[in-house]
Amino acid sequence: MLYLLGTIVWFAIAGLTFFWQWAHPEFRFLEIGETRISIGWFALLLGCYNMVRWWSRRSDRLRELQKTALRHHRRGGDGETQRPEQPPNPDFDFSQRPREPDGT
Repeated sequence: MLYLLGTIVWFAIAGLTFFWQWAHPEFRFLEIGETRISIGWFALLLGCYNMVRWWSRRSDRLRELQKTALRHHRRGGDGETQRPEQPPNPDFDFSQRPREPDGT
């Protein structure tokens, strides 16, 4: 969300800079040195950079959500399914001592 906000701010700065230079061509303080290149181009470049970063993070988050949903679907739900209660198997009841073998 921060990158999207940065994108909007930099695009607004670029737009305002271009508009100011169009409306007041006699002012040259918004240009880079003696090159007559507007600072608005730099702001536009930063806005595009922030937009690419926002888009890539958003795509990564959506991809992770899809992977999670696919794993959830493959497991057959959330793994917390209720199984019917079954009586314990006496063959695996180790709470009592084993019987002594006959001494014969």
